Amino acid sequence: MEGFGFWALAVTASVLVGMSKGGLPVVGIMSVPLLALVISPVTAAGLLLPIYVVSDMFGLYAYRHEFDARVLKILIPGATVGVVIGWLTASVVPETVVGGLVGLIGAAFATNLLLRRTDPPAKVARVTPGLVWGTATGFTSFVSHAGAPPYQVYVLPLKMPKTVFAGTSTILFAYINAIKLIPYAALGQLSVANLRVAAWLMLPAALSVFVGYRLVRIVPQALFFRIVIWALLLISLRLIWQAVARFLRRGKRGLAGYAANVLPSERLLLEGESSWRIRLIPSAPCSISPARRSGRWRRRRALPPTRSSSTSRMPWRMTRRSTRATC
Repeated sequence: MEGFGFWALAVTASVLVGMSKGGLPVVGIMSVPLLALVISPVTAAGLLLPIYVVSDMFGLYAYRHEFDARVLKILIPGATVGVVIGWLTASVVPETVVGGLVGLIGAAFATNLLLRRTDPPAKVARVTPGLVWGTATGFTSFVSHAGAPPYQVYVLPLKMPKTVFAGTSTILFAYINAIKLIPYAALGQLSVANLRVAAWLMLPAALSVFVGYRLVRIVPQALFFRIVIWALLLISLRLIWQAVARFLRRGKRGLAGYAANVLPSERLLLEGESSWRIRLIPSAPCSISPARRSGRWRRRRALPPTRSSSTSRMPWRMTRRSTRATC
C-alpha cells in the first residue's frame, strides 16, 4: 500500500465515502471497487471501514436535527439482530448467495418503481415489516457490505423529505458500522497496517461529508429520489453480476478438480472455446489419438494395464458431448 497510484485512488475513495455519509446517493458504492484496482477487495473493505466510522461521526453532526425517530426505533433492533446473525453464521453462509439474493430483491423493487406510472400515497412505517427489513439490512451489511437495498425497499415507500431520508440513512448505518467493529475485530478483519493508512485518509473523508450535505440541499427532491432509485438498481445489478461471476469461477475450478481426481495421471487444459471441451495432455508416457470416433476421444495404450477397468472407463461428463477416455 504505497506509491502515487495507491494514494491517489485511496484519497478519491475516502472522498466518495465522506460524500455518501453527507447524504449524497450513488457515490459511496464506487469506493471499494475503485480501491480494489490496486489492492484486494477484502483489504479495501477492511481499510475503508474505519473511514466509514469516522465519516459517520461527522454525518451524525450534520443531520442531528433531520431524521425520522420512529423509523430508527423500528430498524435499529432488527439491524442489531441481523449483525449478530451475520457474526454467528460468518463461516457458514456464503457471501455470494447473500449478495445475489439481495441484488434480485433490490433490482425487482427498483424496476417496479421506475416502471410504475402512478405515484402511490406515502405509506406508514409499520413495525413488523420494519423489523424484517431491518434484520436483512444488518445481516447483508455484515456479510457482504450491501445493506442499502433492503433498507431502501422499506424506506422509499414512506416518501420522507430528502434531508430526513438522508439523515435517517446516515444515523442507521453509523450505528451498524459501529457495532460491526467488534465482530470484525474478533474475526481478524482489522489490522494495524490498515488503521495506519486509514488515519491519513480520515481528514479528506471528514471534509467531504459537508460537501455531500451541501449538495443534498441543492439537488431538487424529485431528482434526488430518482437518483436514489437508479442507484438502488445499479447496486443490485452489481451484486447479481458479482454472484454470477463468482459462481462461474467456482464452477470452473470444481470442473478441473473433478477431472484431476478422475484421472490423476492426466493434466487438464480448459480451452476458451464455446464448446467447453477439455483437452487431455498426458503427464505420463501415454499418447492421445487425434482421431475421434462416434463423438469419443480414444487414447492408445502405452502403459501396462495398472488401472482397474472401472477407472480406465470413467465417463467424462464435463464436456458438452459425453466422452470416454479408454486405454
